[in-house]
Amino acid sequence: MSYCILGPVVPLRGGIAHYTTLLATELEKRAVVNVISFSRLYPRVLFPGKSQVAENGSLRPLTNVDHCLDTMNPLTWRKAAKRIIALKPDMLIVPFWVTYIVPPVLSVISIVRRHLRTKVLFICHNVIPHDVGKLHVLLVKAMLKKGDFAIVHSEVEERLVHELVPSIKVTRHVHPIYDFFSAVGESDRSLQLPEARDNLR
Repeated sequence: MSYCILGPVVPLRGGIAHYTTLLATELEKRAVVNVISFSRLYPRVLFPGKSQVAENGSLRPLTNVDHCLDTMNPLTWRKAAKRIIALKPDMLIVPFWVTYIVPPVLSVISIVRRHLRTKVLFICHNVIPHDVGKLHVLLVKAMLKKGDFAIVHSEVEERLVHELVPSIKVTRHVHPIYDFFSAVGESDRSLQLPEARDNLR
């Protein structure tokens, strides 16, 4: 089984990049995994921080990553699709969390679908962003229609996916406990509180 992940990974900032990096790391233990990531995720006007790259991240960057996708450059969308087609993965895994990435992601998947029978799995961190208009909903729906499977993290998100695209197969999994967030455990110990892991037993 071979997988290709289309999404942000470290050294890009943010929880989605951390999540996707950990996912790729685990999948590598049992399958061939390649990652198509972003050279630029957001334009500067939409990004509040000084840099989209974390200089001193707590996760080691993956080695099998191609940072060829620029959300603002449609020429790279086709380039990313060609890279995926060349890899011929059994499954394309696409993390989704914000409508802004729908145009490049939808374009890449559409091109790939014309050449491969690769299954598409969406990991939906946030199906419909809050306070958005009908255009956002239509974009998300168009993207999800390209998928075979979806993973969500809550009952509400599961219901939303079913309402948008009844044909897609949806599985609900809660977020796991992330061991690399060592600061959480250190805070618990400094406050003499039971560790979060113990509280969930």
